[in-house]
Amino acid sequence: TQSTWVMRDGEKQKALLIMRKRKCQERLVEKTEGQLDNLETLVHDIEYAQVETEVVKGLEAGNNALKVLNQFLTLERVEQVMDDTREGIEYQRQISDLISGGITDEDESLVESELSWLCGVEDLDESLPAVPGDVDMPSAAAELSPVRVNDHSKSHQKTAVPV
Repeated sequence: TQSTWVMRDGEKQKALLIMRKRKCQERLVEKTEGQLDNLETLVHDIEYAQVETEVVKGLEAGNNALKVLNQFLTLERVEQVMDDTREGIEYQRQISDLISGGITDEDESLVESELSWLCGVEDLDESLPAVPGDVDMPSAAAELSPVRVNDHSKSHQKTAVPV
């Protein structure tokens, strides 16, 4: 280094001055590096604070939007919309049933009643005794003449008269 060259030449005071100057410059560099670190930290903190500020502004905007929506969407209004929707769906189902020829609930209950009655008749057929097959029975068509209208009757009913 420069101080060793000066020492060789015998100038001890000059070498000491050079060494002191070098030491001051090293401290100045260390101090400057510390200040740069502090500035970097400060810049980072400022950027982070700006991000936090934007987040808070976003939260405030979201809360305000929710307040407006909550004023518009009251529970009563939502219930009314849901009821209207259910009524519309039911009305559309009825139209679809009419168009497609589907049966109504009343028709469905009539069909189920008829099925129950038929099941009862089948049970009745199973409980009746068997009819003997060797008995000779007269034919109903042979015993009846063609249908005549009884003109004296007020109801104008057709009756079959045996021959």
